[in-house]
Amino acid sequence: GAGGPTFAIKTSNQTHVATAGVSLCNGLSFAITSGVTYIYDFSIIFASSVTTTGLRLGLSYGNANFASARISIPNSTIGAVVGGITTSGNSVTGTAVPVVNVPYLATIDGILNPSSTTLLTVLMGSEIAGTTVAVLKGSLGRLVVAS
Repeated sequence: GAGGPTFAIKTSNQTHVATAGVSLCNGLSFAITSGVTYIYDFSIIFASSVTTTGLRLGLSYGNANFASARISIPNSTIGAVVGGITTSGNSVTGTAVPVVNVPYLATIDGILNPSSTTLLTVLMGSEIAGTTVAVLKGSLGRLVVAS
């Protein structure tokens, strides 16, 4: 049955510069069980070292009976980039920030019923290879068992 929330809080900053791909965001993951329905949200504090480079966010959760998520990333030219995730490993990319090295808040919210027991993990990366973006200490996630 439904239960109270479980939290994950990032305890250190994590940078990404190596490639334009994504990597696991340390500290922002939850163990999830096959066939159980979850609702979740993540509040991601991030900063970019260049105004023309945004944050890339995604989710990893393996195969799912059903899954849908919305990611919103602040963007200086259009307010926010908002996109959907329906498959594990997909990501949404922000393309700019108003000011370098200033903390901005990106959000992820969704529903998931995994078809295997695994982890729900945030993926993070830089929009542009070689430009540093960071997910900052204090970012957090909340997971609730819905069924």
